[in-house]
Amino acid sequence: MCWVQPANEGSYDFAFIDADKENYVNYHEKLIKLVKIGGLLVYDNTLWGGRVSWPEDKVPPHFRPGRDAAIEFNKTITNDSRVEFALTSVGDGLNICRRIA
Repeated sequence: MCWVQPANEGSYDFAFIDADKENYVNYHEKLIKLVKIGGLLVYDNTLWGGRVSWPEDKVPPHFRPGRDAAIEFNKTITNDSRVEFALTSVGDGLNICRRIA
C-alpha cells in the first residue's frame, strides 16, 4: 500500500473498508496512520453472515478462510488500544472504530 505517505498521516476523518477480509488487519495498520485522532474506521462484513459464531464444522469449506479472517480481525480490533470499538449487527456486521491514540 504505497498510498500511505508521511504527508497524509492523520489527515482523514473517515475510512470505510469493504475489501478482502484476509487483509483487514493489514488495512487497519495502514489506515490507522491516515485517520486522525477522533476519526472513524468502519469495517464491513465483520460477522461474515453470522458464520463467525458457527461451529467450524458447520461452516462450508469455501467460507472458512473469510470466517477465520473475520474472527482474527475482530480479536485484533478488540485488543487495539488505539481505538474505541463497537460491533454492530447491521447486515453482515460493521465494526466501528474511533481512533483515540
